Amino acid sequence: MMDWDAHYRSGEYPWDHGQPCPGLEQWLGTHSMSGRILVPGCGRGHDAGLIAQHCPDAEVIGLDISPTAIGMARELYPSANIQFECADIFALPYRLNNSADWVWEHTCFCAIPPGRRSEYRQAHSNQHSKQARGNIWQSFT
Repeated sequence: MMDWDAHYRSGEYPWDHGQPCPGLEQWLGTHSMSGRILVPGCGRGHDAGLIAQHCPDAEVIGLDISPTAIGMARELYPSANIQFECADIFALPYRLNNSADWVWEHTCFCAIPPGRRSEYRQAHSNQHSKQARGNIWQSFT
């Protein structure tokens, strides 16, 4: 398994373009989200930061396995309606299970080893609250 934190500590994270996903920015121009929004694999927090800015009444939670990335995200996006937590998406804290109204997934899926992707899909289902099933927007562009 890749040591994601080593990449962030060394400054080598070529997947991070230093800005939110353009597709998310475009979508948020005409849509809104509310409630609790989870952003798994948030890295330095660009997408979570944009969601927090566009959805000020939402509770945005960026999750990443890298403590270094989470520290960077906290520095870059110190908004009142956003939290960044170091967490393993396969073993989320109990309080986050079945709690999300939305899950924004952009590049985390492609970083998961193919043999664990079905487990990741199941983890996504466990993140949604029962009344919010289906409020997920994914972009792999």
